[in-house]
Amino acid sequence: MSESPISSKPPYGLIPIDARKRADQVRDSLIALIRTGELKDGEKLPTEQQLSAMFGVGRSSIREAVQSLIGLGIIEMRPGRGAYVSRMSLNDLVRMVDGAVRLEYGAALHVHEVRAMIEITSARLAAARRTDDDLAAMRETIERYRVHNEPTDSEVLITADLDFHRSVVEATHNEMMVQLLGSISGLLREHRRQYVTPTAQGMHDVVVHQHEWIYDAIESGDPHLAAAKMQEHMRNIWSQIEELAIREGDPSVGADSYLPMYED
Repeated sequence: MSESPISSKPPYGLIPIDARKRADQVRDSLIALIRTGELKDGEKLPTEQQLSAMFGVGRSSIREAVQSLIGLGIIEMRPGRGAYVSRMSLNDLVRMVDGAVRLEYGAALHVHEVRAMIEITSARLAAARRTDDDLAAMRETIERYRVHNEPTDSEVLITADLDFHRSVVEATHNEMMVQLLGSISGLLREHRRQYVTPTAQGMHDVVVHQHEWIYDAIESGDPHLAAAKMQEHMRNIWSQIEELAIREGDPSVGADSYLPMYED
């Protein structure tokens, strides 16, 4: 099977990606190409530069889309060789995509467990390692979130929220941590979309306040306090997701929702 990258000339009749939700649209377009067999099992993906040209978006959007597919197991990275389509059946692909991207309760639980593990540890490390530039990046995301509080601002709020959490992880100066968060970034965006609309107005000030808690703890250089504040924030996020699942009558709520990292 050929391992040479696809030509950078746009194949498959692709059209430029809409300016909204670029990484998500790239992800969905790649999934569609895999489902139709135009990108085959075991085939090497084009480079970031080639994908950027094909979809008409920046390389950061390509990177986020590919990382989310890695997180789903649809794409695999081979050290020194690049990104490849994983070998799986069409049924496997449908199950993985439909079960994870929609983030039903059980999938949301698993994503949240991984997220909490990464972010609580990252807050602890960030308090010990952060630089002035790291603090400035965190502060910018908090202020960006603060000034948007309209229903039409939901995508801006989601991006500012996720950017804050990414800035905390980047302040660890641990590239593996950054990559781990990147691998689930697409799922986290879906995660956020599922509860942002019913709670955005009531939760806006709470989110700003909690981000400031975390920022202050990291700025103070207190790893224990930073981890505690991030844990409290993660617990609150999970409570919102549970409340939404209960409100929508999800039958799996409570069946497997024990989160030992939130034990007192």
